[in-house]
Amino acid sequence: MTKFEHLPNELILTIFTYCYPEDLFSSLFNLNTRLNSLISTQTLKICLCYKSLKCLQDIYYKSVLYRALEQIHTLELSDAYERMSHFLTDDNQIPLDFEIRILILSQVKSLILHDSKPNCLNQISKYTKNIEYLYVSMLPHKSSIIEIQEVFESLFEKISLTRLHIDFYSTIEFGDNTSMNMSLTHVTLSSCFIRDLAKLLRRMPNIQKLDITCVHDYNPIDDSLFDGLANVIPHLIELKLSVFYIPFKEIEYFFRQLPKLIKLTFSSLLIETDSNGSNWERIIHDYLPNLQKFSLFIDDTDANIDLDEIINSFNSLFWQRWPIMIEHYLRAANIQHLINLSPKRIYSNLKRLSFSFISTDPRTYETNNILMDLSQIFSTSELAQIEEIFLYDRIYPTNFVSNLLKLFPNINYLKLSASSLDLSITLSSIDSLTIIVDSSTEYNSTNILRQIASHFPDISTLRFELTNNNDIHILISYCFRKLAYLTLMTVAINESSSPVDRQGFILWFKDYKQLNGLYDDAEVEFNEDNHIFQIAL
Repeated sequence: MTKFEHLPNELILTIFTYCYPEDLFSSLFNLNTRLNSLISTQTLKICLCYKSLKCLQDIYYKSVLYRALEQIHTLELSDAYERMSHFLTDDNQIPLDFEIRILILSQVKSLILHDSKPNCLNQISKYTKNIEYLYVSMLPHKSSIIEIQEVFESLFEKISLTRLHIDFYSTIEFGDNTSMNMSLTHVTLSSCFIRDLAKLLRRMPNIQKLDITCVHDYNPIDDSLFDGLANVIPHLIELKLSVFYIPFKEIEYFFRQLPKLIKLTFSSLLIETDSNGSNWERIIHDYLPNLQKFSLFIDDTDANIDLDEIINSFNSLFWQRWPIMIEHYLRAANIQHLINLSPKRIYSNLKRLSFSFISTDPRTYETNNILMDLSQIFSTSELAQIEEIFLYDRIYPTNFVSNLLKLFPNINYLKLSASSLDLSITLSSIDSLTIIVDSSTEYNSTNILRQIASHFPDISTLRFELTNNNDIHILISYCFRKLAYLTLMTVAINESSSPVDRQGFILWFKDYKQLNGLYDDAEVEFNEDNHIFQIAL
C-alpha cells in the first residue's frame, strides 16, 4: 500500500477508472486525505440492477451512495426483482434514506432502466431534473397501450434530455399530446407505425441521429404526411431504419425529406422490392445528395430470387464511385451443409454464436459436414474469440454438441436444452450456464444435475428455464452441494404454470441456510408475479 500511495496523482486516477465503486469506497476510502480527495473527483456509474448480486447492492447502499452523492453520473436500475420499486418507495426495505435516493435521482445525468413499469417511470420522471441520457426498457405484457403512450409523452417533456433510447417491445402509437422537445439530438426507438413517423419527427426538430424500427398497419399512407418535413429536421445526418413489410413507395416518401443525410443504414424483410439497385440509385441521386455511406441489409428467407438480377442492378456507373460488397446467404437445397456459399469476410468483432437445426429430426443432418463448414467459415482466431454460444431447443445428434463446442476454446457462457447435456467433454472455461427444460423434453432431474456437475464444474452463474415448479427444491439443494463456485442461481418458470409460493419458499430457504451452513447474507429475490427468482450466495 505504501508503494501505491507514492504513485503520482495522474496514475492513481487512471487506476481508479478500472475500479468498481465498492472497491473505492470499501477498500481505499479513509486511508488518507490525499486518496479521499482523489476518489471524490471520480464520476461514478452505479449499478443496482439484476446484474449485481443482492449482497453487493447492500454494500452500495451502506458504503457508497451516501458518500458519493455528488459523483454519481450514471445510475442503472431494474425492476426484474422489484429493486426499482423498492428504490422508489419509502418502506424501509433499503438501508438508505428515501430523501437521499430522491436526491441522487435529481442529480444523475445518465439513467438506465430495465424491465420498468409505468408507475415507476412516472415517479422517476418527477424526480429527475438534470437527466441528459435515458435508456428505458418496458415489457409490453406488463403495460397497456395507453400507459405506454402516457410514459412516452412524459419523456418528451424532459427539456434537459439529449439522448433517448426506448425498448418498449411493442409498437408505440403517438397521441397529439406529445410535446415538442428541442433538446433531443440522438434517439433510438424500438417500434412505431410508418404513419406516425413524420408526426414523431416534427416533435424533435434538432434530431441529428435516429435509429428506429417502423411497421405497417396495412392502411396505405399519403405522401402529404411528410410534406415540409425537410425544413423541420434540418440537422438529421445519420439514420438507421428497419422496416417490416412497408411498401417501398411509402419509404420513398420519407427519403425525399432527407437532403442533409450523410449516413444511411436500411434493413428490410422484402428482398424483391427493397434490394433493387436501380431504385436505390434513383433515391440517392434525386433525394440524398450528401450521402456518404449506405448499408443495406435484407433478411428474406421465403422469397425465390434471381441473385444475378439483384447483383446486376448494382453494376451501373453510379455505383462505381462507391466500393460495393454484396454478401448473400443461401439456404441449402438439402441439409447436408450449413450453408451453400460462405461470404469471404473477416468477423473481427464476433463474440456470440446462435445455432439451431430447422428440422426436429437429427437423423436428417450430415453433422460432420456442418462442423467442417463452420471451420471453413471462421478462422481459428475468430472461433477463439467467440465467448457465448446459444444452442436453441432441438434434439441434436449424439456427440454433435460436444464436437461443436470443441471448436470454441474460450466460451464462457452457454445456453442449451436439457436434452443436449449428454456430453463427452468437460468445459471448465464456462462460468455461466442456462439450461432449458421444456414440456417436449422427457427428463430426469437427478440426471440433469449429474450432467451439469460433471461437465461444468466451475460455473458461478446458473439459470434454469422450466415449464413448472415441481422440482425446484431438488434442483437448488443439489446445485448448492455439488457446484463449489456457484454464486448466483436463477429459476424461471413458464408464465402459463403456477407461480412459486413466495412466502413458503422464503421460509424453506431460511431453514435450508441454517441446516446447511450457508452464509446469512445469501438471499432470494422474486419478480413481481413470482415466476422468476434468483438466489445470491
